[in-house]
Amino acid sequence: MPLIPEEEFRKFLMRRSSYLYSFENGAIRQMVEPYQRARAAIKESLDVLMAKTSGFTREWRIQRLEQQIKEIDGMLVAAQLESAGTLESNIREFAQLEGNVYANMLSDQFERIGIDVMGLPFAQIDQIAREPLLAMGLGRAEKGKLITTRMLWTANTAVAKIRTELTQSIIQGEDMQRATARLINMATGKGIIDRTIVERAKLIARSEIQYVSNQVARNVYRENDDILQGVMFSASLDRRTCIQCASLDGNIYYYKDGEDHNGPQLILHPMCRCIYVPITKSWRQLGDKIPAHISKDAKEPFTKQALDVISYEQWLKTLTKKEQIDILGPNRHKLWEQKKIRFDQMAKNNRILNLDELDKIVEKNLRKKPK
Repeated sequence: MPLIPEEEFRKFLMRRSSYLYSFENGAIRQMVEPYQRARAAIKESLDVLMAKTSGFTREWRIQRLEQQIKEIDGMLVAAQLESAGTLESNIREFAQLEGNVYANMLSDQFERIGIDVMGLPFAQIDQIAREPLLAMGLGRAEKGKLITTRMLWTANTAVAKIRTELTQSIIQGEDMQRATARLINMATGKGIIDRTIVERAKLIARSEIQYVSNQVARNVYRENDDILQGVMFSASLDRRTCIQCASLDGNIYYYKDGEDHNGPQLILHPMCRCIYVPITKSWRQLGDKIPAHISKDAKEPFTKQALDVISYEQWLKTLTKKEQIDILGPNRHKLWEQKKIRFDQMAKNNRILNLDELDKIVEKNLRKKPK
């Protein structure tokens, strides 16, 4: 028996999550290479400086260390520009592939019943690849900025932290060797370059790739809203999924009067893994789009409703109480377990509600404060 289209789409999109993870890792490896080279160059430069440990005035030491920070700044900016360019190039190629992937996914279903699926023109895909991510959760200074701008902002932040560390060294009257050692510790190993720049680069890469994938999917679906009813929000069923995303899992957003669906734009936050699964129209709704010669067997999947899919809340109920508490926290779990609050009430307007806000919902629902 052929699967209902929604089931096919869901299985395909879940399989794609592993591909996206592999693609992200490859892009990240390429992005990190400039930092690895910069880190080695900075270490080499600082080793030379450390060899000059005596015989100089305090003013000279301050001047020389300040010059060293400018050199570090230049190396990091060059690495940032190269890294950002690598990611932008990968994303442009990725966006084009995504357009084909999502269009082909729909075609595999609708060509069975003689309906052509519309793809996205290159100009539209290219525009998606160039649009800046809204940078939710990445800091106000980065919001709505291009990849290069956001990554340069990160470099500036790292250099500012290095400068602060150097100021402490000068205030404490440390000699050249100790001051240089501070810079080496910040520039190598798990220092400032790894913590502030490399980790931030990984976050930006993963978020940008997921964002572009979702934007391409949303536009492909919108281009074919004559054969789709809407989309279903689908969150990953695991412990890494946040309450914000979990509370939306299973929500269906319909197309209406030629307008885009009113579901939240993905991604909801950095590292978000949520997707939209397209919901097809039935063959009766498709009407004269289906040629008369199409067999009943080919139409059959479009006569059925998609089977119930396990939601995040249903999945959560399969876990032990301890695991549930680990995910929700003791207070939220108590309210949910006692059915004083629905799972989908734990977040609102793409924001996780705090306990005081949840108590107000409980009070409103029960007409009394929770015990």
